[in-house]
Amino acid sequence: MVRAQRPLVAAVATVAAARIATTALRPRSPVPTPPRGARPGAGRGAIEAESYFTADQLHRVRRYRRPQALLGAGETALQLAVLWRLARRRPAAPATTVAPGEDAAPPVRAPSVAERHPVLAGALAGATTLLATGAAPLPLAALARHRAVRAGLATGTWRLWATDLARAAALEAAAGAALGAGTVALVRRDPTGWWRPAAGVGVGASAALTFAAPLLIEPLFSRSRPVEDEELVADLRAIAGRAGVRLRAVLVSDASRRTTAVNAYVSGFGRSRRVVFWDTLLEGFGARETRMVVAHELSHVVHRDVPRSLVFLALVAAPAAAATAALAELLTPDGAGAPGRTRSGDPLPVSVPAVLLAGAAAGLLPATEMARLSRAIERRADAEALGWTGDPGALIGFFQRIAVTNVGDPDPRGVGRLLHDLLGTHPTVLERIGAAVAHADAHGIALPPAAPVVALPAGAD
Repeated sequence: MVRAQRPLVAAVATVAAARIATTALRPRSPVPTPPRGARPGAGRGAIEAESYFTADQLHRVRRYRRPQALLGAGETALQLAVLWRLARRRPAAPATTVAPGEDAAPPVRAPSVAERHPVLAGALAGATTLLATGAAPLPLAALARHRAVRAGLATGTWRLWATDLARAAALEAAAGAALGAGTVALVRRDPTGWWRPAAGVGVGASAALTFAAPLLIEPLFSRSRPVEDEELVADLRAIAGRAGVRLRAVLVSDASRRTTAVNAYVSGFGRSRRVVFWDTLLEGFGARETRMVVAHELSHVVHRDVPRSLVFLALVAAPAAAATAALAELLTPDGAGAPGRTRSGDPLPVSVPAVLLAGAAAGLLPATEMARLSRAIERRADAEALGWTGDPGALIGFFQRIAVTNVGDPDPRGVGRLLHDLLGTHPTVLERIGAAVAHADAHGIALPPAAPVVALPAGAD
């Protein structure tokens, strides 16, 4: 196969594998969501953002989100530019030594550090590459945080923000070192087929990280404690009983140290699995809305959605690794495959920065299918939460308030809509409200007339 064709063939295989994975893993009975402008029930008006949010709220969201999106795009562009520069860097001329009195003899090249310790050099290359990539967009990240503070979304001091960045950089350096060392070790062992074991190692590492993250990584950025409200805990366990699952741990995270935003999630699996609420949710929302959120998260537990994401990764890992290897070989300049050489003494076909850049590109290939699967899973979780609680009004009220509190666009349009359809992991707020309205209509549950949430969160501009 022509060298330039290999990345294309592997890319097509990756997209095909992602489509197969989505088809195999998506819920078998998807819950239809009324499209924007649809009429979900007799006598009920169209589901429009203006029915649930004031003009000021929608203007505030778009005034905040659009510049933030541009800043995010700028950060990504800078990171890719740094990766490109490092990946395309050509090797420096090797140092040589000449023995005294041997001027006519060919120069004797001194072994480089990379040649003496290739795996260690690979770890250093991986760590420095990710650190440089993370440092490049820091000015834009600081500007984005400044805007979040002005919008009342970000809290905490700049010192705390810098501390979080330092911890994240340390984790990135460790991950880069592991990736760099592993890449060099595998490429030296098998310069043409190294991507095969790399795919398996990647899946195993992802599973281990998913299991360990709640125990080792999350505590670096937040402090969690068990839910102390006994009445709420009893209510949660009753919902879990109806769902047919046992709650291992229900925790409250001190998210208010960093943000006014609201969230809840399931992390880990097996013995590390836990349901985590941000304290902003428990402090700012009532029992009905909290119960709805719990029921939603329990759906993820019932259907083992965290392991499901690992299965998706396992199904696309091999073609994605092949695409990474083929593209990295194209990106690596002749003679720049480093650190080190193969065991037979030949230059390595890829460099660590090129593998990281190619991996970032290959990771985009299944992203749209992964997002489609995630949206289907979230729709099912909403539907089951509605079924277990029988309270669509609580779901509607929750999503109205969370959109205002989190300064989230309930109904993205234009480029925002395109990006959501390609990469959005959750249905839009308006789609989720529409699903609740449709549930109420289907089950004869009376809802009050649609009305916006009037109050803005404290600190909103």
